[in-house]
Amino acid sequence: MPKKLQESKLQKGDAILQHSRPAHVLRRGDKKHVTMTSTCHVAEVQRVVKKSKEKQKPMYAIHYNQNVGGVDKKYQLLQM
Repeated sequence: MPKKLQESKLQKGDAILQHSRPAHVLRRGDKKHVTMTSTCHVAEVQRVVKKSKEKQKPMYAIHYNQNVGGVDKKYQLLQM
């Protein structure tokens, strides 16, 4: 991971993006710092309403949250 991202101190809602073709690395401040790497997303944010609160989340996080259940289910089945 780039040093610039590792050493960054972010407040809640702040984000830093660094890219080198074809990968994008995003670090965002939330309850904890969240770092994501992607080769298929660009740096876009989308408004999300949850529990009557509106937030802006990066597309990386939205797609991860939508699809993580399938990955977990696959690993559960493999462990049987």
